Amino acid sequence: MQELRRTLKKFGRSESQIERRLRFMEATFPQACVHVSFALVNAVPNLSDPGDRHVIAAAIAIRADVIVTFNLRHFPSSILGARGIAVRSPDAFLVDRFRANPLRLLEILNLQAEDIRQSRSEIIEGLRAGLPEFVRLVEKGK
Repeated sequence: MQELRRTLKKFGRSESQIERRLRFMEATFPQACVHVSFALVNAVPNLSDPGDRHVIAAAIAIRADVIVTFNLRHFPSSILGARGIAVRSPDAFLVDRFRANPLRLLEILNLQAEDIRQSRSEIIEGLRAGLPEFVRLVEKGK
């Protein structure tokens, strides 16, 4: 959450916007908040960015199957594979989810659009740059 706070600050979000986002995330996904011991973080081998060790430690702690990140190069399969953890880009992860259950993904997009008072098309347009393959599949699945 500290990393997210720093990132949102870099993107020009105000302190009140950041606090609102963090409270909303914690309330919506309480099971996603993982407390990891320093011992476990320190047990993770050094990475090209040591600041990412806590992510792998959290994945180990909850026995995650996958880490979803745009930052693939900081999460080497040589370290993760030995622990049964894959690393996927958000685009590849959502493509997998879409292929597994396209109707459910379209339903989720509709619910998200409704929650933020946008059309599904507006949401898709906002995802286009970062999730091109997923957007292509969604547009075909309309």
